[in-house]
Amino acid sequence: MVEKNLAVTEAPANPSGKSRRSALTALIVSALVALNILIVKVYPPIAPQISVVPESVLVEIVDGEPVARPWFTLPLVGPVYLTNTLTAVFFVFALLLILAVAVRRSLKRSGLRPSGLALYLEVILDMAGGMVKNAIDPAWRDRILPFYFTFFIYILLANATKILPFFETLGLAVPVNGGVAAQRWAPGFLALTNRTVPAGTQGYELIGFFRGASTSLNFTLSLAIGSVLMIQIFGVRANGWRYFTKFLPLEYFVGFGRFVLANFRLGRARRIAVWREKGEQDAGAEWLAKFDAEAARRDIADFRRKSGGFFIDTFVGILEFVSEAAKILSFAFRLFGNMFAGSVLLLFLGYMAPVFLTSFLQLYELIFGLIQAFVFSMLTAIFMNMAVRHGHE
Repeated sequence: MVEKNLAVTEAPANPSGKSRRSALTALIVSALVALNILIVKVYPPIAPQISVVPESVLVEIVDGEPVARPWFTLPLVGPVYLTNTLTAVFFVFALLLILAVAVRRSLKRSGLRPSGLALYLEVILDMAGGMVKNAIDPAWRDRILPFYFTFFIYILLANATKILPFFETLGLAVPVNGGVAAQRWAPGFLALTNRTVPAGTQGYELIGFFRGASTSLNFTLSLAIGSVLMIQIFGVRANGWRYFTKFLPLEYFVGFGRFVLANFRLGRARRIAVWREKGEQDAGAEWLAKFDAEAARRDIADFRRKSGGFFIDTFVGILEFVSEAAKILSFAFRLFGNMFAGSVLLLFLGYMAPVFLTSFLQLYELIFGLIQAFVFSMLTAIFMNMAVRHGHE
């Protein structure tokens, strides 16, 4: 009866609140689109400058050209530069921290029923995890999936942030020989234009404060190295030292040791037998009584029978090692190549295409970044699963 009364007095849903939020969202999106069109009309995009190497945000002007200035210097490493891709990594770290705090507060408020941001993240992670759960050994699923989700969220944010409006548009306007003309908004603030520099006027070029982290080979290479190292760690945790037999035929070295030891013991047994024939009855009698000649002969026979495959297994081990090393290059260059090519495409089409078309291109780049994050993390999880199952194959 109490439960029935509680059900009757429950507050009804408020559809008007949802409609107001939808209308507010539509209004904000429309305002941003209109602002984008207005800005493009007033300040048309400048010709893109493509550079594979990230730019340092700490520069000094030497002979009219910007020269990178080290951030700090390490004794054995040398100068370390604060590049715009490194600042983008710091920005992603900050987003991850804010996201974690927001989800924690949301879960505290809602308890076991997530809502808002926590619910959105749960849906996304559940969809992403559902695609790889069946491909992972159930015994190792709870250990591999956290790394899968970590790589997925981290790479997804790194890919998604590079399409933010202030990436590669806000930065340092450095004076150079040539460059483009600039309008002074306020002391210390300039707006670069697509006009050429008039005679006797200083030209400028832009070094953005941020650049997509995934467009730096240093970032993708560090992710690839971390991924491959974790794959090897999982292999060792599951199989022990036997995991390294895929690279080196360790069983042959163990068998060779047994082969040498068995030959040594058989030789000693023969010498003891000769001594006993000469009348030295007590020489090695105790050792000979404990010696198992049949076991020594079996060790010798086993090594001779298996030694024929030593060179084949060694060659296969070399191929396995090359394959593991190639995963680093595959992971790094796949992510770097796809994301850098996407940024180049956006730069050129943003300079040449109408403003409405660039909006669709931004959406395409966001989806493409999502796919690349999923592919990287999925391959990492699958290779981890292959490593833990090495001893069962």
